[in-house]
Formats: sequence, C-alpha cells, structure tokens
Amino acid sequence: MIVVGEKLNCSVPSAYRAFEEMDALFVRNMAMKQESCGASYIDINAGLFDDEAEKLIWASEIVRDASTARISIDSANPSSIKRALKGASLSNPLINSISLEPEKFEGVLELALEHSASVVALPIDEGGIPQTEERRIENSVEIVETLHKNGMPFERIFLDILIITASVEWDAPIHALNAARRLREIYPDIHLIAGLSNVSFGLPKRSFLNHAMLAAAMLAGLDSVIMDITKEGAVISLAAANAVTGKDPYLLGYMKACRDADLP
Repeated sequence: MIVVGEKLNCSVPSAYRAFEEMDALFVRNMAMKQESCGASYIDINAGLFDDEAEKLIWASEIVRDASTARISIDSANPSSIKRALKGASLSNPLINSISLEPEKFEGVLELALEHSASVVALPIDEGGIPQTEERRIENSVEIVETLHKNGMPFERIFLDILIITASVEWDAPIHALNAARRLREIYPDIHLIAGLSNVSFGLPKRSFLNHAMLAAAMLAGLDSVIMDITKEGAVISLAAANAVTGKDPYLLGYMKACRDADLP
C-alpha cells in the first residue's frame, strides 16, 4: 500500500499555523514522523494562503532535505504547481491533482510530463462530481485514456475513486467500492487512490469508519491512500487490512506492527 501522508495540509490547524509562522522545525519533524510511520509521499498543501506558491516551495525544500519520501504537490492552481516544481527542484513528485476540467487538465498534464511526475487523476468534469456510478466509471475511463494517449504511463496515474462522506450520502461508500472493483478490472496497471478520511467527515468516532473503509477498499483494488498515518492505531490498522486482504504473507507485517507498537 502506497501511503500519502496528509498532515502538511494547511486545512489541518497545526499545519496552518506552521505555514503562517514559517515554522521550519514543525514541517521537518512532521515530514520525518510521517515517513517513519510508513508514508511514501508527503502531501503539501498551502491553498489557503495568498502566497501559496512561495509556501509550497518553502515547505517542499524542507521536506526534500529532511526525508527520503517523495513529495506530493497539492494544489488546484496549475500556476502554483508550476512554480513549486521548478522552485523546489523535486525528483519524481506526485501532482495532486488533475481533472477533466479543460483549464486544469492541459496545464497540469504538461507539467507532469516535463517533470516526470505522477498525477492524482480526479474523474471530475465541468459538471462536478459524478452523481451516478456509471458516470463515475465513464469519467474515470475518459481521464485515464486521455492521460495515457498524451504520454502518461499507466503506472504514474493515481486514479481517485472519489470517496464521498457518508454523512451526506449514506450509500456513497458502496458506490465508491463498486467503482473501484470495476476500474481495477479495466486497468490492472494504474494506481487506485482515495482520501480515506472523507468517508467519516462530520461523523462521530471517525477512526472506526476510516479503518473499515480502508480494508474494504483494499479488497476492491485500492493500492494507494491519502491518510493520517501518524494517528494512533493507523499503522496497525493498515497492517491488519493488509493481513485480511491477502497482502501480508504469513502475517509478518502485522506481527511486526504489533511489536513496534508494543501492544499486549
């Protein structure tokens, strides 16, 4: 499972303060903590600031020098993405994200190809988030095929299965899972990714829903996840999900996670 650590997103209050105060020590320590918990990518989002691009460059340079994890540049603004990629001299980054909206697609695709970046591909068009399972599949096929025809290798496409919060649509999780199963059959070589915490937004005891969704999504074909891997129990929950979905031969990873956590 490829983990994208989400704790350097300025929508998180502690990260917002760090970006606002230019607290390099916080950024450095959080990057290292996420990597030590198993993050392969560190997501950086500064979208709430007017000087977004400058803060993306600043934080990316800190993370790049403190961690061996790759960096995910998280922005809805192609101009900010461009400046961050050039300013921080990143190696094989992840761009979060690209969609079917024309003004975003063309600009981000060009940057991804230029910088050998992978992309989080959102099956969202000018009409917004697809309202039916069939439309979600259609949009997903369209964005994957268009990316691939324009030179993006399948293995650098992280297709978002679009988990919508269950507090808004109670049956949204099963639609996301159904779509994931079908898309994994169509595209065995791409990555399927999701923002895990979306499922539980606005609901109590969120971690239980998050962990249940993780295991179910992995069984449906998810191989990448954007999550708070530093949260208590997250590493063990991921190890347990690997174990019950057949991705941990002899449960060695699960046993190691339990030992590392010093669980009784």
